[in-house]
Amino acid sequence: APTGAALYAYGCLSVMKSMETEENKRQEIATKMIEFETMACETLRRTYSLKPEQAIQLLSVKMSKWGNMSCPILALKFGARRFLSESACLKFTNNTWTRGKPLETLRGEDDNECAYCQGKLRKSDNIVSLECRKCQVREKFPPILLLIFRC
Repeated sequence: APTGAALYAYGCLSVMKSMETEENKRQEIATKMIEFETMACETLRRTYSLKPEQAIQLLSVKMSKWGNMSCPILALKFGARRFLSESACLKFTNNTWTRGKPLETLRGEDDNECAYCQGKLRKSDNIVSLECRKCQVREKFPPILLLIFRC
């Protein structure tokens, strides 16, 4: 819950910053935003270094106090890109996209499903690119990361 609280605070501050007109106050708010995002990153990093599997599992928990959203969804909603680029978040989104299989092990087996149409995925030209045989969707990153880069 401290990670979710820090991300939620980051989001609230982000809204405040967008509404603030005075530059000095905008800078103060931006500094606080960095502090809260750093707090969330450090908490996740510490948990991931001690208990990696538990950290990955905790990222999927939806928190009722924070709009019934998980930490990665909060970070995505509020634009906390540093949090989303943490190793634990990247592994979580990769596991979500590949149904728990490491991306490096995907070799076009028939049990790899497309997140969009449940068609079969196959490995494309390199280990970070997957292509669906049914809908021809080709992804170089897990879908949640594509949303970040489109912003």
